[in-house]
Amino acid sequence: MATVTGATSGVTQIPQNTSGNATTAQTLVTGIGAINGGSQVSGNTLTLTNPIVASTPVVVGIGGSTPTNVGTIVGSLSANVVAVVINNTGSTTLTTSQYGGNETIVGGNGGLALTDNSLFSTVDVGGGTNSDTMQGAGNSFTGDGNNTITLNAANRGAADTVMGTSGSSDTIVGALSSTVGLVYTDGGTGSSAMINPTAGNVTIVGGSGSETVFGGSAYIGGGVVTAKAFTGTLTVTNGQGYFAGGANGNNVLGSSTLGGTTLIGGGSGDVLTSNGTGDLLVASSGREVLNAANSGGGVNMFGNSAGATIMYGSKATGDNFWLANSTVAGVGFNGAALFLHNGQNTTVSNNVNLGGLSTTLGATDATVTDFISGVDKVNVFNTNGQTASLTYFSKSNFVDLSTAGGTNILFIGTGSIKATDISGIAIANTTTVSL
Repeated sequence: MATVTGATSGVTQIPQNTSGNATTAQTLVTGIGAINGGSQVSGNTLTLTNPIVASTPVVVGIGGSTPTNVGTIVGSLSANVVAVVINNTGSTTLTTSQYGGNETIVGGNGGLALTDNSLFSTVDVGGGTNSDTMQGAGNSFTGDGNNTITLNAANRGAADTVMGTSGSSDTIVGALSSTVGLVYTDGGTGSSAMINPTAGNVTIVGGSGSETVFGGSAYIGGGVVTAKAFTGTLTVTNGQGYFAGGANGNNVLGSSTLGGTTLIGGGSGDVLTSNGTGDLLVASSGREVLNAANSGGGVNMFGNSAGATIMYGSKATGDNFWLANSTVAGVGFNGAALFLHNGQNTTVSNNVNLGGLSTTLGATDATVTDFISGVDKVNVFNTNGQTASLTYFSKSNFVDLSTAGGTNILFIGTGSIKATDISGIAIANTTTVSL
C-alpha cells in the first residue's frame, strides 16, 4: 500500500500487489504529496472540485478514498497536469498531453489504459491488467500486473524504459513506425517479459527473472511464434531466457550464470557470451564470435553457413560445437574457427559435430586449433554412405579431414587427431604428405 500525504487529490491510499513495488510507488507519491494546491477528482464522479488554472500545477486524483468498481474514462489531460494518483478498482483510461512533460502517474491494482504523449513521464501501477502506449520519448513504466507496453515513437535521443517487478508480466511491442530505443530492467524472481521491438535498439539488464526478445519467427515453447521483424541492435547483460539479436548486427548478448539461456545472433559483428551451464549460442551470418570461455560448460554452439564464426570452448566442462550445413528454425549453420580448450584444462572432452541437424552431411569448412587426440571427439551424422580421409601434412603441421561431399576440417598439429577419434563415418584412407 502506498499512502498519499499532504495532497489535495482526494486519494489517500493506493493499493499495491507486491511490497517491492509498493516501495517504488511510495517514493513517487511522497513527491506528489509535496506539491501545493492542485485540482482533484472526487470519487468516480469526475467533477473537478477546484477549477484547473492553466498556469497552476495540477494533481488529479481518481477514485477517491473509497473507490467503486466502475470503469473511469478521464479523457485528455491538460498540459499543466503534473501528476495523477489512482485508487480505482475498475479500469481507468486517460491520455496525457503532447505538450506536457515529467508527469507522474501512480495507479493501484484496478488497471490502467494510458496513452502517453508526453516526454519523460513516470508511470507506476500496482497490479491488474494495464496498457501504456508510449508516444513521447524518455518515458518510464514499472509495476505489478499483466502489462502491455507499446513503443510508438521516433528516436529522439532518449530511450523509453520499462522496469519489471517480482509481480509483473510485461509484453513490450514496437509499432512498425517506432524507432525509439528501449531499456528493460529485470524485476527479479517472478518477473517475465516478452519483447518484440521492431526498429529500435534494445538494452536488457537481466536478473533472476526471464525475458524473451526476438523479431520475425522463433521456435519458442514447442512451436513457431511470429512477430514483426527486429531491425535494431540488442545488448544483453546477465540475461536469462531467449534472446535473438536484431538484423542491424553488432548485437552483444551475454547470459547469466543460471544456465539454460539461448543467445542468437541477428546480423554481422555479433558477440554471444555464455556465463552459465548448458546455454545455446547460435551465430548469424557475417563475422560472429561465440564465447563460452567463462561459462560452466555443456554449451551448444552453432556456426553459420553464410558467415565466419569463431567459437571458444569452456575450461570446466566439455562443449558441443556444431558445424553442419543445415537449418534449425530458419537459421543456417556452417563453418567456424574452433578453440576447444583455450590453453586451459586439457582433460575436458569436447564434441565437434558434423551434419547432426540435417538429413544430409552437407559441406563444411572449419579449422580446429587445439583438438586433443584421445580426449576430444568428432561425431559425423547423416553420411548417407560417404567415406572420409585423413591427410597429414607433416611440414605444414596440420591434418585435413575431408569427405566426398566437400567437407574439409583442418586440425592444427600433425598429431592432433587420429581415425579412432572419429565416429559415424568410415575413414577410407590415411595419407601422410611432406608438405
